[in-house]
Amino acid sequence: MTWLREAAGFLVLVALVLTGCQASSTIEAGTSTITQPSPAASPTVEVPTVEPTAVPTPPPLPTQPPLPTVPPIPSLPPTPTVSAEPDLFQELLDTEIRDLAALPIAGRDYEDYVDVSDLSGLVQVSAPSSWTDVDGRPWSFDDERVGNGLNVSTDIDAFRETWGDPGVFIGASQDLPFDDAESFLDDFSLDRSCDYAGRRDFHDGLYTGLADLWINCGPERALFVQIAAVPEDESYLIEVQLLAPTDRDLTAMVRVIDTFVAEVSEADAAASSFLDSLDEIRAVADLPTARSPYEEYVDIADDQGSITVTVPAEWIEVDGSSWTFDDEVAGRGLSASNDLETYRTGWGAPGVFLGASDELPFANPAEYLAEFWFGEVCTYEGEYGYDDGLYVGLIDVYVECGDEGSMFLKLAAAPEDGSYLISGEFVAVDDRDVDAIIMVVETFIANVD
Repeated sequence: MTWLREAAGFLVLVALVLTGCQASSTIEAGTSTITQPSPAASPTVEVPTVEPTAVPTPPPLPTQPPLPTVPPIPSLPPTPTVSAEPDLFQELLDTEIRDLAALPIAGRDYEDYVDVSDLSGLVQVSAPSSWTDVDGRPWSFDDERVGNGLNVSTDIDAFRETWGDPGVFIGASQDLPFDDAESFLDDFSLDRSCDYAGRRDFHDGLYTGLADLWINCGPERALFVQIAAVPEDESYLIEVQLLAPTDRDLTAMVRVIDTFVAEVSEADAAASSFLDSLDEIRAVADLPTARSPYEEYVDIADDQGSITVTVPAEWIEVDGSSWTFDDEVAGRGLSASNDLETYRTGWGAPGVFLGASDELPFANPAEYLAEFWFGEVCTYEGEYGYDDGLYVGLIDVYVECGDEGSMFLKLAAAPEDGSYLISGEFVAVDDRDVDAIIMVVETFIANVD
């Protein structure tokens, strides 16, 4: 038994030794390292090689056509700046300029206004009815007639020479020696009598230009406004003068600017007048030459002595009875000829008719003249301005009248104040009759008294 125990012990020892071959333990002073036993190797399994299956290459996706190039959107032009409509000058008069002038209050505003015009009918305005002094003669500048003009005031002489009477002057011309509104205004100065209050733009709805303001004029400390303007086509120049001693006169100024119209006539546009164009008219008429000129002239008058004129002594037939218009007595009348019946009914006798009336329904000579037309029996040569120093108006010239080929003149005129209308008719059969017409124009006086 002892042997079996010894043999068993020996086997245990061998087992331990074998185990030590599998794992060892090393013990060092202060250090202990333990190496874990490696696990038994897993059996190797041989995996068969699998040839990769070829995956077909997908066809390429179709190429998208290029998108069309979109042209750049053009830049929109900048929105134009709309400038505000300039203030109407009449509005400035009623506000800013009224405050600036500080005119004295003189009673109530004017209540009644009337329409007035110059002798051509081309310059018109609405003015207080108490401004009864009216001058519608052509506009004279530097002693030369330059266009149409209209002056309205309580007293025109005072308006032109002092500062105490309100009024307005309006003129229209193509013949002024100025290039524009600015150069026209620059030519004037009132600094000896007024304080200059500056220049303003002028715009009234019809005309545009500039306006000079003068305040504290004279002892009356009045307001004076001078305007230079042109119509839309800039074909002529307009001057407006306004004088306001009191606040209500400034209110009248506003009405004037609101209502005035100023134009030039064809005669003015051509810078022609009857008296200046007589030689030209004589040549156009081409009348036969008389055997001898008129050697003697005599003075004649109508039955009331209101119309007088000098005519050839050979014009022995005279009629001084009243002027009849549309079968109604219109005013004073005077006719003379060497044969009144032929003169009145045809073109074979020279002669003259003069009439004066304050009862005709015409506002001015131009309106009266427009009532007549002789183009059916004559050749119309043209309209001319008329100014003989006493009367102003228009005259229509006709040539080749009737079988005789005579010249016929139709005159419409008025005195300075435009208070009545004058009508004239002249027939010239030969060249000496033209000389007789010149004598008539230089000598006639026509009144309604």
